[in-house]
Amino acid sequence: MKNIVLTPSLIIDSYKQGIFPMGDYEDDRFVMWCNPNKRAVIPIGALHISRSLKKECIKRNLEFTINKCFETVIFKCASRDETWITSPIIQNYIELYKTGYAYSVEVWDNTTLLGGLYGVSIGAAFFAESMFSTSKNGSKFALVALMFLLVKNNFLLLDVQFMTKHLATMGAIEVPKTEFLERLRVAKAKTAYFKKVNSTNIDINLLNTLVN
Repeated sequence: MKNIVLTPSLIIDSYKQGIFPMGDYEDDRFVMWCNPNKRAVIPIGALHISRSLKKECIKRNLEFTINKCFETVIFKCASRDETWITSPIIQNYIELYKTGYAYSVEVWDNTTLLGGLYGVSIGAAFFAESMFSTSKNGSKFALVALMFLLVKNNFLLLDVQFMTKHLATMGAIEVPKTEFLERLRVAKAKTAYFKKVNSTNIDINLLNTLVN
């Protein structure tokens, strides 16, 4: 499938089937289509955060934004020695952002950008693509803000693709492909609005439910 031209509509159709693209950093003209036998997800409302991270969120009164600087977020996510976020990926996800499918979440301490993430929203499913930090715990703060949004807006599925040690400590679990596809089938049939939220502060009551 490497010779298929990547387009925004192809990406959305692929997500709906449980497939997602990754750029090939050895040749950024191409993409790889991933359909793993085991899928990492974080159950909605079951993010694990440490007591120290909770205290830091509250003490610093961190705020988050949605799509304030999508292009900055995706470029920062791509800014590493080896990256699957290649030029075709960046261009297509910027188009998905412009058409209302892709979203970024940014976390701020006053005017300082601490971290962020981006992903795609379809129905009541959110497909998280990548995160970055500009300071300690920046990506963790972004994940907390994301879960806050997903809980508030009645999402059913948070896909984080592949398991990592970092995601495991935050509550990610692996499920078989068949189970993931069933969860996806239910979630994509529902309607949820990612941007519908009244506050830009991370909710303390939600944090209380997430602390290990």
